[in-house]
Amino acid sequence: MVRFSQSFWDKDPNGTTGYEALTKRLKDGRKLCDTISEFLKQRSKAEDDYGKTLIRIAQQASGFEEMGSLGEAWNSLRRETESMGTSHCEVGRKLDELDRKVKGFRDDQRNETAKLDNKMKKLQKDKKIAYDNVIKAKRQYELRCKELDSAVESLEAIATFTPKEEEKLKAKKSQGKNRAGKCRSAIPVVCKDLGTDP
Repeated sequence: MVRFSQSFWDKDPNGTTGYEALTKRLKDGRKLCDTISEFLKQRSKAEDDYGKTLIRIAQQASGFEEMGSLGEAWNSLRRETESMGTSHCEVGRKLDELDRKVKGFRDDQRNETAKLDNKMKKLQKDKKIAYDNVIKAKRQYELRCKELDSAVESLEAIATFTPKEEEKLKAKKSQGKNRAGKCRSAIPVVCKDLGTDP
């Protein structure tokens, strides 16, 4: 069984293994609640049927009268049997009540899980969008840095050039610095949306 503690740090930045481990545990819990509910229902029915049978047997045996100690023992046996039947019927009612509580808990859990699941799906989607934006900004930044390096190398490689070529290369260098600066300033904003440091 996958545990949340073993899945919290997912290798995939957009992975949801830890969350999936938690939701699977909740689903397993609901299945267990269903199993317990079915058990309680069957046990309650068995207790109720057994109790009613004992009461019926005790009442059917009441037509015979005996005197002396045998009569007292006979009446005591009938009363005890009826009392046991009543106790089993009471246990059946308590099990029914417990079954209702288990079902209520299961339904509350299902409703709360559904609410949280919708929120988590939205947050996971936002996280993926923010992550994709960071990767895109990183690629643009690296591309602009390469353009800047290329412009600087071109400028340094040319020993003699006309004033027009010099202006053109300086403009390209300046443009590269501006683009790299814009990309660099976009990364903290995107990281802030992700809740991480650049």
